[in-house]
Amino acid sequence: MNLITWNIQRGRTPGGECDIARTVASLRAVADADVICLQEVSSGYTEAAAHAAHPRAGAAAGPFSATPRAGAALLAGDCNFLPGSWEYHCLQAPFDDGTPAWVDAWRLRHPDQAHAPTVCLHDHPGRPADPFTCDFVFVSDDLAPRVAAVRVAPDDFGPDHQPLAIRLV
Repeated sequence: MNLITWNIQRGRTPGGECDIARTVASLRAVADADVICLQEVSSGYTEAAAHAAHPRAGAAAGPFSATPRAGAALLAGDCNFLPGSWEYHCLQAPFDDGTPAWVDAWRLRHPDQAHAPTVCLHDHPGRPADPFTCDFVFVSDDLAPRVAAVRVAPDDFGPDHQPLAIRLV
């Protein structure tokens, strides 16, 4: 299974325009993905947050409620924390109920390498390159042996984030 996670910032191009067709072509250039996880697709965040804060009557507690994980799982996206941060370590801490812990997929495939940067690799108008990492794929401990490859796509597709691709066998 091939998965790509990418903060597309509404399909922004290197010039700052929004072009979803170009974003789709860029995704296809990265990998033949079976699963695509996109962040910052819409500009309607305020409306989505208001909806999440007031779920329909009879609905579950909302999108941020604690939900038991049934089994093998992936957690992918722009986490807004750095490798080695408190949040990074907390996310990978063991669960008290026997649920398999999360494991950073990058560390599984590249144990002796620092995380490849996923943000600000390229100069864009008004924002010089200043690379760092905040995009991750975490796998449940039981999926760890299936992680065959993890890579950051280096091309300048437009948003300040880079696509992150993972392959499971």
